[in-house]
This record gives sequence, C-alpha cells and structure tokens, in this order.
Amino acid sequence: MKFSNDRGFDDSDLEYMSSLSTAANRNTAQSSRIFLWSVLAMVSGTLIWMSIAEVDEITKGEGKVIPSTHLQVIQNLEGGIVQEIHVNEGDSVKKGDLLIRLSNIKPKSELDGNRIQYYELKSKLYRLQAEASMGNFSIDPLQRQELDGFIEREEGAFHSNRSLLISKINILNEQMNQRLSELSDAKSKAKLLSETREMIAKEEALSQSMFQKGVEAKSDYWKVQRERSRIERELEEAQNSIPRLEYAVSELKEKMLQEKIDYQNKAKLELSATNAELGRIDTSSIPLTDQVDRSLIIAPVTGVMKQMFINTVGGVVRPGMDIAEIVPTEDSLLIETKIKPSDIGFLHPGQKAIVKFSAYDFSIYGGMVGEVYQISSDTIIDQQKQESYYLVKVKINQKLAINSKLAKVTIMPGMTANIDILTGKKTILQYLMKPIIKARQNALTEK
Repeated sequence: MKFSNDRGFDDSDLEYMSSLSTAANRNTAQSSRIFLWSVLAMVSGTLIWMSIAEVDEITKGEGKVIPSTHLQVIQNLEGGIVQEIHVNEGDSVKKGDLLIRLSNIKPKSELDGNRIQYYELKSKLYRLQAEASMGNFSIDPLQRQELDGFIEREEGAFHSNRSLLISKINILNEQMNQRLSELSDAKSKAKLLSETREMIAKEEALSQSMFQKGVEAKSDYWKVQRERSRIERELEEAQNSIPRLEYAVSELKEKMLQEKIDYQNKAKLELSATNAELGRIDTSSIPLTDQVDRSLIIAPVTGVMKQMFINTVGGVVRPGMDIAEIVPTEDSLLIETKIKPSDIGFLHPGQKAIVKFSAYDFSIYGGMVGEVYQISSDTIIDQQKQESYYLVKVKINQKLAINSKLAKVTIMPGMTANIDILTGKKTILQYLMKPIIKARQNALTEK
C-alpha cells in the first residue's frame, strides 16, 4: 500500500513530472541539507571576517645604519707635542674619555703664575677692604683655607698698618691732652689774674689817695702801680694764650681725623688698583685655561675610533691638523633606505617602522621600532642602475628594541637592514578585490 506524503503525491508520481519539477519535489536526505547550510554559513562567515579583519599596509625598503651625527673629526687649535696616547683605531670610546694628552708646560706655567698672583691679590683685597672700611680683618674659613699661606701675610700687614695708625693717633692724642691741660691752666690763670687785677686796682686807688694826702710815701704808691702793671701783663699773656691753645687742640683733632682719612684713602686707592689687576689676571687666565684644557684631547661623542693620524708619543701636532676620526654610536641611530617613487605617496615623517637587521636573525632577536625621520624633497638618480628613488631616513633607538636580546647587541654604522614602514591598514577583502577592481578599471581601454 502506498501512502501520500504531505505534498499530496507520492514518489511514483515523480516519473510523470518534468526533470526540473522532479528535482524540486524529490525528498532530500537530512544530512545533505545540513551540509549545504553549513557550507553557506562558513562562506558567509569568511566573507564577513574578511571584510572586518584588517592587516597592516607596509612599504618595504632596504637600507643601512648611519650615525645620527656626522663623522667627528678631532683637531687641536694650538697643536703641540704628544705626551700620551690612550686609544687605538677600532677602540670604542665614551663621550668625555681622554684620547690624547699634549704637552702643556708653557701655558700651564703661565697659568700657575697667574694663579699665585690671583691668590696674593685676593688676600690683599681682604686686607684693603678691612682698612678702607676701618673694620676688622675677617675672612670665611673656606676662603682662608683656599688662600692658606697668602692670607696670613696680609693679615700680618693689616695688624702692622693698624698698629702704626693707632700709634700715630695716640701720639696726637697725648699732644692734644697736653694742650687741653695748658688751656685749662691758662683759663684758670686768666680768671685768677682778672680777680687779682680788680683787687690791685682798688689798692692802687687807695694808695694814690693816701699819697696825695701825704700819708703814704711815693715809693709805696709806685710799688702798687708796678704790681698792677705786672698783673695786667700776665693777664694779657694768659688771655692771649687761650685762643692759641684752643687752635692747637682743634688742629690736633683734625690731624687725628686726617690720619684716619689718609689711612682709608690709601687703602681705597690700592683697593681700586688691586681690583683692576685681578680683572686683568682673570681675563688673561681664560685663554690660558682653555689652552691647558685643550691639551687634553677628549672624545666629543660616544663612538668608535675610525682613524688615528697621530700614533707616536713625542710626535708633533701642527695647529689645526686632523688628529683622529670618531664614528658616533649614540643611542639614536638612523637607517637610510631607498624608496621607489611609486611607494612614496603615503609616506610622511612620524610614521612607525619596524627595522630588521640582517646581522641578527629576526626570529631570535626580533626587530626594532623606529619612525620616519626625514624624506628627501626630490628623487635621486642612481647613476649605476639608472633608477630614481627617494631617500628616506628612519630614526631608531636601541632602547626600543622589540626583543630584549636586540637591546644588548652592538648596532654599528654600516649594518644593513630591512625596513617595514607602516602606511595604513586594509581589510583582507580589500586586498583580494584589488586585482579585480584594477582589472575592471583597465578593461576595454586599450587601442
């Protein structure tokens, strides 16, 4: 017995249908339908993933390491005789390392002479400042230690000069005290004589009256007159000595003051001259110090000694001649690479780049992160290959190595490297569609 299916006919009726209807109405196995839908889901999922997933767009190039600064040529302004050589060609040096020492006997002796003069004048300056201000001789302990041997001499001169001034003032002061005593005596004498004159005047008047009356002898009257004349004469002398003694006291005061002024003025004049001399010594010491410093030829940068033009102790270095060459190896290096004009459109300074050194296996040491530092403003033509290119410089820093192993190795100028410059991102679908779109744009356009 045959049963109809849910479609209203059974499988025997299929032989009377067309081939298209038969295929459409034939019962399909469940597993086949599942497989079909699975394939469709996988294809759809893959297309969706390809339209979403992004990969880096990279412009590739090959280049070599160059130093961030140019080759350092070491010279010496004055030249001289080589006294010591501390490095050889190929040695690594750090900035500040001593490379060569030149003989510096003449400038050093002149500088030492200036230094002694400086210490002498500096010590003298402290003395003169104390004398000019009439103050005490005082100096900071650190300065005293620096000027040891010089400051003691000036301190002795200060005490000697101050003692001489005090001695002069004491002599004048004693003279003034003597004149003040004489002045006091003169004033007392003048007062006493003035009182005596008044008394003798009364006595004279009485004696004259008695003489006129004949009571007193004329010789007694003349005696009284002589006494009055003597007293008046002594009084006049005493009164006349008072202004003279006052003037002498005033003059002695002025002399004492003048001694102090002369003492200070002399110190001030010497102070001015000493400051001028110190300035001259400072000025003359600057080129001498520079010359002595330049006798020590120091590495201006960290790098490798490329070439030594002086290799003999005792050799003569002419003024301004080349002494050595250093290839800088600072932390910041540059990779110089050539980029085709067709790849330059999307490059600009600041873009990230991955540098892979040919000397170090990328799978072991990894690469180094860098950034585009400079792009040449125009193409450069390679005369051998007759090809044009843009010169691109990528700055790298060994501290930014992707792998810690690469951070420990030596990166030297001249090493070759592959550079991947990240110019953007693109989906996988865009990558796959690019040839199709390009072919479509170019289709049917030929002559």
